[in-house]
Amino acid sequence: MNDEHPFQADRFPATRWSLVLTARGDDEARARRALGELCEVYWFPIYCYIRNRGFSKLDAEDLTQSYFEGLIRRNALANTKPAEGKLRAYLLASVKNFFYMENRNAEAAVDESLYFDRTWAKATVERVLAKMRASINDAVAAAQFDALSGVIHRSTISRNIQSGNDPEGGGGLYIRGNG
Repeated sequence: MNDEHPFQADRFPATRWSLVLTARGDDEARARRALGELCEVYWFPIYCYIRNRGFSKLDAEDLTQSYFEGLIRRNALANTKPAEGKLRAYLLASVKNFFYMENRNAEAAVDESLYFDRTWAKATVERVLAKMRASINDAVAAAQFDALSGVIHRSTISRNIQSGNDPEGGGGLYIRGNG
């Protein structure tokens, strides 16, 4: 596969609606062959489009495969109609939507990971404070500890999720008072 040249719109093949319609047909063997041919014909232009978005050769290949896997799994060609325009336009819109969904899924995974980290850190601090309190035998030290731990309990252990939230600027865990 030659990927030396940047993607150019004129390298996108003309729509072969007869092949698209065969791929959507009831004859499973013919439909499978037609779908395979469509994927083969459009694989490189989609790959070039993805590659020109700045992805490495291997990442672009993986993303192209993932895109076509989703296209086939969702039976997305069933939504195409010759009267609604070129297959090229549909595929370009579809691959843009693919990237939108990939980004959304990645952001959700990061949010879940940050929530886990914050919850874990808070639980760890709670366990440490409980062990420290249990180890204090002196009444004065216990009263001082209770006063200080009250400040900690009124504070929030946070993880810098959005830029600018960390007063230290380090992006790490910190304790911020709630007022």
